[in-house]
Amino acid sequence: VFANADPSKGHKGITCFLVDRDQEGVSVDKEENKLGIRASATCPVYFENVRVPKSAILGEYGK
Repeated sequence: VFANADPSKGHKGITCFLVDRDQEGVSVDKEENKLGIRASATCPVYFENVRVPKSAILGEYGK
C-alpha cells in the first residue's frame, strides 16, 4: 500500500507499506466482473483505522 505518511511533506511523504489482508481493519470485497483484462483480478480493498508497525515499511520512509 502506498500512503502519504506525512502530508506536510506533500509527495515526499509517500511511503510504501506491506499490509496483511487479514489485519484488523482491512477488508477485501468480491472480485469485480470486468468487460476486459480478465487475466488480472480486481477487488476493492478497504482500510478502516488500520495501524501498521514501522517494520511494515517497504524501503525507506518518505522514499
